[in-house]
Amino acid sequence: MKIKIPIGYTNISYKKDNTFFQEKIKNEFNHKTNYQQLAKFDFVPKLYEDNDQYSSWEWIEGNSLDNPTKEDLKELSIILKTLHNSNVKFTKSNVRRRITVYRNILKDKNIHIPIIDKLYKKINNILKVIDTTKPIHGDLYRTNILKRKSDGKLFIIDWEYSHMGDIHYELAYIIEAYEFNEDLEKFFLDLYQDYDLKLLNYHKILVNYITILWLYSQDTLPFPAEKLIKRLETKYEKWID
Repeated sequence: MKIKIPIGYTNISYKKDNTFFQEKIKNEFNHKTNYQQLAKFDFVPKLYEDNDQYSSWEWIEGNSLDNPTKEDLKELSIILKTLHNSNVKFTKSNVRRRITVYRNILKDKNIHIPIIDKLYKKINNILKVIDTTKPIHGDLYRTNILKRKSDGKLFIIDWEYSHMGDIHYELAYIIEAYEFNEDLEKFFLDLYQDYDLKLLNYHKILVNYITILWLYSQDTLPFPAEKLIKRLETKYEKWID
């Protein structure tokens, strides 16, 4: 019996027996990765099948990592460093193209968001200096990090937007998604170690910016954007050259 999983905003996902199925609803940017490459990582569920229509994976009995402990963050930092320093080859960076496409959609919809327009040049400058050589997940929202019930082990799922990109984008995505306070952010970054603070702050701007664009590019808002807009409005000033 199929049990539909009501999470995610693009694909159709469900559980059948002890297998997770994801029916692929493709756009220009997703499902470009050869998922067979992920078999080398013990933090990725076992892949059973991957074709043009769907992928099927080992079912992990657990929950989204909504409130990570410091032990969770230690494990997550190891996972990220393992991925970022690996030799897997994902599709080329899609961040610049996604922003261009989303901007055009908002233009066609006649949607104008003051902070988005104000940061137009700054974002273009950030895009000029981002790295495009490291394998990153690219969509590490909390629902894509699972904690197994039996032993607390972390698994990373939903690799559809993985690409060769910048590790600062990945770090910023996690920090912004969890809204870490200063102490927890410092703890997490001290664990990861290899980062540039200026580039990280630029990517915090970028992560919020692209998420807002993505939200308004959808037919209906998947979730409210006000909080993200406010974060961008209140945080960006100190990071603008």
